[in-house]
Amino acid sequence: MGKLEAPVLLVRPGFEGVYHDPENRYLKAYSTDSWGDLLAEGGPLTTLEIPNSRIIMWIDQRESVVAEVGSWLTTIRGRSH
Repeated sequence: MGKLEAPVLLVRPGFEGVYHDPENRYLKAYSTDSWGDLLAEGGPLTTLEIPNSRIIMWIDQRESVVAEVGSWLTTIRGRSH
C-alpha cells in the first residue's frame, strides 16, 4: 500500500477473550496486521479500537462505533477550516 494522503479511520475490534488465543489469531492478522507499516508511520491514519466487539463491530457495538466515528468526523472537519 502506498503513502496515505487523505485522512483515514481504521476501526478495529477489541479482540478480547478467544482472540488472544494464538490458535485464533487469524482475525487479528486480517483486521490489524494487514495494515503493516502504515500503522507505524502514523500520518493521516487514525486507529480506534472498539472494546467488546468482534469483526462486525457495527452490529456488536453499534452505539460505540457511531459515537467514535462521529467524534473522528468532527475532528477532521475542524482541521479543514
